[in-house]
Amino acid sequence: MNVTLFSTFDSIPAGGLAGPASSGCLVNFYNRPIWIDDIVFDWDWTVPSRGVSQTYGAPLGDTIRANIRWQNHPLTAGFMPVNLLGSARNGRAATPAIRTAADVIHTSLVWRLPEPLWLPPNVPLTFQIQHVNDFAVASAAASQTIDVTIRGVLAGEDDIPDEVDIPYAASFLTPVETDTSGGTTGVAPPVIAQSGQTDLFNPFEVPLNIERLTYYVGVSSTGLDGATRANFAPTDATSGQDQTGALTVGQNYGLAQRYVTMKMVSGRGRALVRNYTPIGTVFGPERSWVTKTLLAPADYYTAFISQQMPLFTDPGTLAFQMRTALGMIGTRRITLRDAIKTY
Repeated sequence: MNVTLFSTFDSIPAGGLAGPASSGCLVNFYNRPIWIDDIVFDWDWTVPSRGVSQTYGAPLGDTIRANIRWQNHPLTAGFMPVNLLGSARNGRAATPAIRTAADVIHTSLVWRLPEPLWLPPNVPLTFQIQHVNDFAVASAAASQTIDVTIRGVLAGEDDIPDEVDIPYAASFLTPVETDTSGGTTGVAPPVIAQSGQTDLFNPFEVPLNIERLTYYVGVSSTGLDGATRANFAPTDATSGQDQTGALTVGQNYGLAQRYVTMKMVSGRGRALVRNYTPIGTVFGPERSWVTKTLLAPADYYTAFISQQMPLFTDPGTLAFQMRTALGMIGTRRITLRDAIKTY
């Protein structure tokens, strides 16, 4: 039988965090275990007023982050941007244009777990949701209310596994880059960011089965729609490669295919991406790269992200901003005895 657990995380202010609105909402109060298949995050984002000097991040960027635990076992490495947990069936549909002020954009992101997670009776999934925006803004974003739904199936009363697959997700976020000089066309010289040893890292004593890697390029642009944001094109402002229209409404289509490139190696020197390659080509339209690799205990991936900023005729009071984020999704298998330890 299919079952769900549901909770609202109410009115989280910019820079704030919250737990479930009601205690016990995300506890398995069924008399049988649940095999959890996925976790759904839903919220509505209201488009802010578009003043001349106001900028804001793309609404589906990394502003909503989740910290999740099962018993004493982390499912995320601290607060994880939820848009890195699930793949996007359609990248453009997942990043709609920012429309008129006060319009509401609904976001729904699904984290389908690499393997079903066994949740015994009277045990919760522990959640904290954080609302944070690393982009410079002219005014703080409005409070956000997030709905979390856990979906799965009831197990048999005697369905007790010998081992449990516990999901784990970690992330690397580059610094926010800002254009500081004007230009008629083209891009600024590349800026390279490198992940640290504890970002895309296996902190456990057992191997991590890495199911996939994910990415997202977040952008922030001013409310201006006129000539001050014109002419982002590699050759001329009238070519089919011109991304001005997309960038002025907070989208990132051309960036991932041309101006954000990456390479990646393991801590032991094995190349996953040998040479700098457009990140959109590596991951594809779903923003998800199924790797099916094994990461040994204490091993890590090192990502090198090269970003080129678009040059605009006038950078504006609050300039165009962008950042790239990578996610690593996998599972670790431990015995049931170790899994249910309460320490």
